Formats: sequence, structure tokens, C-alpha cells
Amino acid sequence: MRDFWRKISKTNTEFIIHLRDFLNKSNSKEYEYLKKQLRKTNLPIYFVAGNHDIRGESAIKAFQEFTGKPLYYYFDYENARFIILNNAFGKLGEEQINWLIEVLKSAKGKYKFVFWHQRIITPNFLLFFHKADPFESKRLIKIFEEEKVNYVFAGHIHMYYKKVINGVVYIISGVV
Repeated sequence: MRDFWRKISKTNTEFIIHLRDFLNKSNSKEYEYLKKQLRKTNLPIYFVAGNHDIRGESAIKAFQEFTGKPLYYYFDYENARFIILNNAFGKLGEEQINWLIEVLKSAKGKYKFVFWHQRIITPNFLLFFHKADPFESKRLIKIFEEEKVNYVFAGHIHMYYKKVINGVVYIISGVV
């Protein structure tokens, strides 16, 4: 990990979207360490809130101050829309789902990418209980299909997994 930021900065990468918990206890010592690590790259980094990152109101505030972003947002880059969601604790909720639908419908580019922390697909039975809300997940899978989302990326669990459902590619990123 020591040279990771320098190595990636030397590629053709335009930006980084970080899916995993980047903190453990959400304290100032961890933020200081992270700031030190991030000085090794000049790339923009978009952080997805993880369950370890936003435990409690003070942690949410610290996360938003550090990232300079709300807990969910989007940006367009070239011919794509990149949507960052907050399901750190397994659920988006109705307000965020309605926002997501509008953001997907208004996308002008050819590609739509969704990023969040918890996954909605299950790689195997042992991990069945370690995922996002199952009822909301079924609804979101349908929304992603209807709105022609290309890829949905998740972190949280420490393994790589890929599955295609009705033309939408779901990827669990694994460990760096």
C-alpha cells in the first residue's frame, strides 16, 4: 500500500472512486494519517461512505468536511454519469431512491455507473446476511435495469465478485 498512490498517479487514471471503509474508528488520528497518504497523489478522489466512516452524527460531519461532498451525489465525466450513493448501513431509503431515479433519468451520457458501500448481490450462502436490505435490493435491481445502468460497484466485503443481472454488471471490488 505504501507505493499504491504514487503508482496509480503515474497511470492514465483521471480520478479514483474509493468504495471501502477508509477509516476504522472515524477519529482525527485516522484522518491525519489518510491526509498524509493522499498527499502522494494528485488525482481527484471520490469517497463512498462506509459503515466505519460515518458511525454517528459527528463522524458524518467529519466525513463530509474531509471529502467536501454530501453523503450522496453525482458527477458527469465525458460520456458517463458517476453516481455515489450512501448505503453504508444497508439501506438507501425512499428520499435517496427518489433522488437516484431522477439522476438516472436526467443522465445524458451513454454510460451510467453506480457506486456504494454495501452490495446487493450475494456471492455465496455464507455471506447472505452481510448485505444490503433484501427488499430494497430487489427494487433497486429493477430500477437499474429499467434505467439502463451499466455497472454497479460495491465494497464492504473483502473479496472480488462479479455477476451480470439483466444486462447490468454488479462488481464487488475486493481488496486493494
